Amino acid sequence: MRIGPTDRGAERVARLAGNVFLALCVLLLLLLFSGQVQSEEPAPAPESTSQDESGKPVDFKKLKNPVPFTNKSIARGKTVYIRFCADCHGRDGKAMIDFISDATDLTAPKRWRHGTTPGEIFHSIRDGAGVAMPPYKIHIPKETDLWHLVNFVQSLWPESVRPKLQKESDHDTDDHTKQEGTESEGGGDGHEQNDTSQSGGK
Repeated sequence: MRIGPTDRGAERVARLAGNVFLALCVLLLLLLFSGQVQSEEPAPAPESTSQDESGKPVDFKKLKNPVPFTNKSIARGKTVYIRFCADCHGRDGKAMIDFISDATDLTAPKRWRHGTTPGEIFHSIRDGAGVAMPPYKIHIPKETDLWHLVNFVQSLWPESVRPKLQKESDHDTDDHTKQEGTESEGGGDGHEQNDTSQSGGK
């Protein structure tokens, strides 16, 4: 049986279609592999240097926590944490929540990508740390509450890397407690004190 010109043309078209299909499959595999590699790369850490309200540079890595690491501060920080952070990081800080895949396990600081110094933690909370961690400076406007939150987060760490607990002091920077004492003595503007006592503590 002789193969006519029409049959040869159909054969060439079929062979060409097969080659095109094979090339598309290879291209698709390359694209999938490239996307997987990119997704496994860690997100870049936020800049550890920023500016304060006056425009002066601030190195958050060297910034120290002005609030002592005390039980009182940790308790205050836990109140803020439960209100604003537990939904994503879990009440125990382990981030074992299925629908929040990128939440950081706060109990394992060695695996953090954005720094573990008090200043860097403060920076990540206040200004955000990537897409998964939005800034909370609007929700927690008082910097003292942010520092209390830093202390609570550090209290979740393993004992070997946890800061040393300090004794309670009469000069504790917990202004919330001080204002409650002032209010009980009848001093100051009652409306202002009420707003302050409710800030970040619900």
